[in-house]
Amino acid sequence: MALDEATIVRELWRQRIGLVAFIEVIVHDEHLAEDVFQEISVAALQKRSQINDAAHLKHWLLQAARFYGVAALRKTSRQRVIFNDQLLDRIEAAWTQHDAGVISDQSAALKTCLERLSPYARRIIELRYGQGITGQDLARALGRKVDTIYKALTRTHQTLADCIRAALAAESNDTGTR
Repeated sequence: MALDEATIVRELWRQRIGLVAFIEVIVHDEHLAEDVFQEISVAALQKRSQINDAAHLKHWLLQAARFYGVAALRKTSRQRVIFNDQLLDRIEAAWTQHDAGVISDQSAALKTCLERLSPYARRIIELRYGQGITGQDLARALGRKVDTIYKALTRTHQTLADCIRAALAAESNDTGTR
């Protein structure tokens, strides 16, 4: 089943920093890397009927970053493209492996931090994101004001963000910087 536009946009924003960095490794120009990312974003939305799920999209984005990056470099550079396919394969493999490690670390930190939340905070997170309940419906279900729910979500997001940052920093200090 093809992904909808909203899912693709969310995934593009989630992957943006990593993709732009990957493209910049290829093109050696941050502004050109941003331009290439924009082209990839448009292409992903245009080809959404061909993209089956989030994992397929992630793989497609990495491949598109590579091919669009090389094409942009060829178009804008007066010099020969310095990366051959074998080197690009190695960069891509290292990037994918690093990305998987970072995601694994982040997932572990999130799990630990979710367990540290108060029962009420865990419940609103589960209802909001696990079950996809809107803020208004969440307020109704819990018998609270909408404003109270949004404030609780904001505080919980901040608590989770601080906890995850601390956990990742501690992990980085324990194992050396990635």
